[in-house]
Amino acid sequence: MYSFKGISPKNLVNSLALNPLRVGVLAMKVSAVCQTKRLLLLSMVMGGVMASQAAMAAADPDVSRERGSARSSMTAMGFDSSGTCFATFSGGTGADAISACVTQDGNIMSFLTNGIEHINVDSFAFEGYAVCTGEGASYYDNAPAGEFGWNDPVIVQPNGPNKLPLTITRTTSDGAFSLVQKYAFAAATKSITVTMVLKNISGATIPDVSLARMVDANIDNASGSDVMSNSRAGVVALSDPLGNGLLSLTANTLKYARATSTGNFTGFPKTDCSPASNTTEPFSGDVAGKVTYAFGSLAKNVSKTVGFVYRGH
Repeated sequence: MYSFKGISPKNLVNSLALNPLRVGVLAMKVSAVCQTKRLLLLSMVMGGVMASQAAMAAADPDVSRERGSARSSMTAMGFDSSGTCFATFSGGTGADAISACVTQDGNIMSFLTNGIEHINVDSFAFEGYAVCTGEGASYYDNAPAGEFGWNDPVIVQPNGPNKLPLTITRTTSDGAFSLVQKYAFAAATKSITVTMVLKNISGATIPDVSLARMVDANIDNASGSDVMSNSRAGVVALSDPLGNGLLSLTANTLKYARATSTGNFTGFPKTDCSPASNTTEPFSGDVAGKVTYAFGSLAKNVSKTVGFVYRGH
């Protein structure tokens, strides 16, 4: 039996407990040497994911980079729009260890499993969010790519540093929206859930409101050598050639319309809610992914609550 760093595919499926992604969504572009084993493993992972679906039913800065295949020498806990991680949550030991870093603005700028980084490998890596409207407004924060349209955060962490609960509240600089982010960390499922509450505080209806979360996935502490694909539920990235890590970003609030996309880091739309359009699925290379909720018109004083889940292996 092919092993995944000591874990059989069957046990991997059971341990991941990912949010629902379609079987066959990862029909990967892989080398002939590993193709059969990869597709078998990924089909089993995605097949196990389907079992959880019933329970859940209810412009870009034009920056180019050359990161190569070498692993970054940067520290695991990096930076946000203002330069530092604010809170770090860790749990588990050995093969079950997980750690995630949250910035003061709410970005998840580091995600490690088994001591291996899957996001923050260099100064170009990003994770963040955007709020967009049919009137053309776009408010975003993608550490360290930058931010636009937000006031400074108000942070509530009553139990002290690096402890939950953690609530980060921001308002847009034009007084249109408030955004509350709350975090739940689960070492047992190697996941961190971000609950986001978006409220119209403008005093008037705002048309075509959407909320996106996006990430530059760098699986197994390396960039430029990953495979990413998507379904309606989310995006998932793996190391290519087949490695030890896996990172998914999924939507766990199914009552709202959702869109997902993947693409190349270069040209990826980090400053708005639009999908990536520069690749076909699945995409192999220096990958990034996005999950977007669409709410339609949002009346004054109305809020929408949604969840985004990062889960790794």
